Amino acid sequence: MLLIADEVQTGFGRTGELFASDGHYHTSPDVLVMAKGLASGLPLAAIATRAELADQQPAGSMGGTYAGNAVACASAIATLDVIKDEGLVENAAVQGAHLRAALTDVVERD
Repeated sequence: MLLIADEVQTGFGRTGELFASDGHYHTSPDVLVMAKGLASGLPLAAIATRAELADQQPAGSMGGTYAGNAVACASAIATLDVIKDEGLVENAAVQGAHLRAALTDVVERD
């Protein structure tokens, strides 16, 4: 049985970890699906997996609207640079901790 992590919504630092499946849950998925945060809104998606799984996929069988193009790929490179250079993953973790603390205060007041 394969573990597939759908990180379309949660990937690229949105949860305070680059990928929620790895950072928060300490799992190593067999397949990691990513999009949205990858290219700052341009249509691009990606799948990461081990070579022995990827080699089972027939050549040319993966395609579609989000299969990538030169502009979206350039955007992905720039997006990843910004995420790293501006410390966006770390900032998301800090902001998430503030939100969690504030929500805990609200719950404890009741």
